[in-house]
Amino acid sequence: MIRRRTLLPLAAAAVLLIPAASAGASDFGTALSLAPKVSQEGFSLTVMANPWYSALLGENGELYFSGIVKLETTFQSATLLLDLGRSQVKLRPSPGISWEFGRMPFADESGFVASGLLDGARWTGSLGSLGASAGLFYTGLLNKKSAEIALTAADGADLLDADRFFAPPRLLAVLSGGLRNPPAFLSRLSAQAVGQFDLRGGSDTLHSQYLTLTAGIPAGDAFGFEASAAAALAEPSGSDPVFHAAGALQAAWDPPGALKDQAYLGLRAATGADGGFPNITSLEQGRVFTPGPSGLASARLGYKVRPSAVLGAEVQAVGFLRFAEGGPADAELDPGSDSAWLGAELYASLTWTPLSDLSVLAGTGIFLPASGGAFLPDTPARWLLSVAAVLSL
Repeated sequence: MIRRRTLLPLAAAAVLLIPAASAGASDFGTALSLAPKVSQEGFSLTVMANPWYSALLGENGELYFSGIVKLETTFQSATLLLDLGRSQVKLRPSPGISWEFGRMPFADESGFVASGLLDGARWTGSLGSLGASAGLFYTGLLNKKSAEIALTAADGADLLDADRFFAPPRLLAVLSGGLRNPPAFLSRLSAQAVGQFDLRGGSDTLHSQYLTLTAGIPAGDAFGFEASAAAALAEPSGSDPVFHAAGALQAAWDPPGALKDQAYLGLRAATGADGGFPNITSLEQGRVFTPGPSGLASARLGYKVRPSAVLGAEVQAVGFLRFAEGGPADAELDPGSDSAWLGAELYASLTWTPLSDLSVLAGTGIFLPASGGAFLPDTPARWLLSVAAVLSL
């Protein structure tokens, strides 16, 4: 059954975007996707349609509106979801300056804070030698399943409440800046500040602030490094503020030759004590084993190649460790074990794009838990096989 309030974001967006109908140049279409998946948990099938409309607004503006119609099925159940996808107005009042309003994608530069669609406004421009942006976003009109916000126990209860559609109400203020012309020993250098304010009220709230720094470091024509650091201050209601830290380092090697390929090595870690690093949205650290970053350290080794314009492949191995305090929650973890080693994941994917409007992605992977160590004895391997076909009309 579709609840009437799930249509409110769609209706509001339609009213706000009516003026676009008079735009001189416009286009529309639909992306259809079919994604069967089978794992140790069973079979599921997701069928989705993403209708979209775009139009020019005068000489310096554009509008994009999209919807989501998603049907998720298993052998036991079926769920239909109607929601608003990326939908925004973008204005360019002068060269190098833009304003965006609506529902737009956001991802912090470190990868430890938040990622997904957010409702709000964003300015992008320059501050002297810096490229800069500032944004103000609200989460309370998002679909809770898409946003996956669970900073507090109250947030977790909302996710389990079948009668609740919207995500927890939170306000995010973001300020970003990066050097337009970094020194020769850097390919990029940027910083970002994020303030998160819990608007729920009551006795179970959590405000948090973040400061991230990201640097790209070239090493000749074939090698490159990227380092990120994130500091967070969590302010839970009724408790003292708690400091958290996270960091990541990735090295990439582009072998010489005509083949478009790359090998990479990545390291990531985030503190887990006193509630753990407060990532705002769910940030899965694996494909089969999908814990969040808090209290977790991981090392990944991968290789990706594109032998032709229509074919691409990637293979990746990831090892997971947990800190003594915090770490992922999992029903099969042994509560009496203090083992740091959680296990390893292997994953491979293949992308085929035979036509400009048709793409197919297939992936398969396995997670080998540390059975008898961090996990309960005889914990079986977890596996995944998935295929997704997307057709643009």
